[in-house]
Amino acid sequence: MWIRSGHYIIGALTLILFIISGQYMGLVYQGFSNPELYGHNEAVRFLFRANHIYLLLPALLNLLLGSYLTLAPERGRRIAQYIGSGLLLLSTVLLLAAFIIEPPQASPERPWTFYGLSALLGGALLHLRFPKKE
Repeated sequence: MWIRSGHYIIGALTLILFIISGQYMGLVYQGFSNPELYGHNEAVRFLFRANHIYLLLPALLNLLLGSYLTLAPERGRRIAQYIGSGLLLLSTVLLLAAFIIEPPQASPERPWTFYGLSALLGGALLHLRFPKKE
């Protein structure tokens, strides 16, 4: 099933990006190559850390869906799953953009993170299955 494969591949790639972004932070923001990038502004450092962890969330959710997803037989439920999958894939892109764009601005306004986490929440909720009433 192509949708499972897609989630699995995107999840694996995002997990690799999570590891690479951690290495990037370790080299660039821990003083090895350019400590003046964040100077003494701990807000920038903490924003990078928070957005770094936010990359792990869609990676794990996509890996789980890639491992266990079965499409519902009902048409409406299956459409909801397709929309949920699209939102989860979109959230991955938005949260990656948030990691790149938002921390250097050191602003409390973080629209990329907000929309990325909102898409992730919506996508996860659309994949929920409730037990049938007997």
